[in-house]
Amino acid sequence: MEFKNLTADTLFTEAWFLSDFTDTTYFSADTILPNEYVIIGNTSAETFYEGFGKTFGLSSFISLNKTEDLLTLYDQYGTVLD
Repeated sequence: MEFKNLTADTLFTEAWFLSDFTDTTYFSADTILPNEYVIIGNTSAETFYEGFGKTFGLSSFISLNKTEDLLTLYDQYGTVLD
């Protein structure tokens, strides 16, 4: 998953969470600078993706369904970000 900060502000990811219909995983405290892309995935794949840019490895990344899934990214207040 990829996310870009489209704002002019630095975003702080503490207490952000990613959910689908059955699972939720939480971000550790970090920052996303204005116009910065981050790659979000499982911790086990983090080193593979680091060559492409800033990477957030989530230890309990959501298990995606085989046919389709809807991922939603929320901030610490439960506001939908993506």
